[in-house]
Amino acid sequence: MTVAVCPGSYDPVTLGHLDIIVQASKLFDVVHVAVSKNVLKLPMFDLHTRKKLLEEAVKSSKLKNVQVDLLVGKNSLLADFCKLVKADAIVKGVRDARDFENEFAMSLLNYNLAQVETILLPAKSQNLHISSSYLKNVGINGGSVASMLPEAVCAQVTKEIEKRNFEEL
Repeated sequence: MTVAVCPGSYDPVTLGHLDIIVQASKLFDVVHVAVSKNVLKLPMFDLHTRKKLLEEAVKSSKLKNVQVDLLVGKNSLLADFCKLVKADAIVKGVRDARDFENEFAMSLLNYNLAQVETILLPAKSQNLHISSSYLKNVGINGGSVASMLPEAVCAQVTKEIEKRNFEEL
C-alpha cells in the first residue's frame, strides 16, 4: 500500500489545493491531507475549522482514499508525521518558479529529516492564479471568490469574509 501526505495550511482550501489532492488520490492508495499552522501567515480559520472545510471538500469530491489530519502536538513536524503514517512521499503542488524553489528546498529538508521523497505536481492552468492569500485579498476587497473555492466550502468562506472587519488590517 502506497501512502502520500499532502501538507499545507489550507486557509482556506481552494480549487488549486483540491486539484492536487485529487491528483494524489489517483497516484497513491492512501492520501493524508495534513493541515498545519503557518506562523508566517495570519489565519482566517482555526485549525479545526480548516480540517472541517477540507473534509467537506474531500467528501463532496468522493475521494474515498483521502483522510484529513491535523499536524498538532508531537506530530506537528511534517517529517515526524510522515514517519508516523509511514508515508512513501510528500505531494505538493507548484504554480510557478517561486513555488518550485520553495518546495525544492523543503523537499531536501524533509528528506534529511524523514527520508521521504517529495513529488511536485504542476497546477492545472485554470488554477495557476489561485492561492489562499490571493483569495482572501480578493474577498476582503469585495470581489467574488466563488471561482476559486470548492462548492462545498464557498458559502462558509464567503460568510467568514463578510463577518470580519478587514479594514483594520
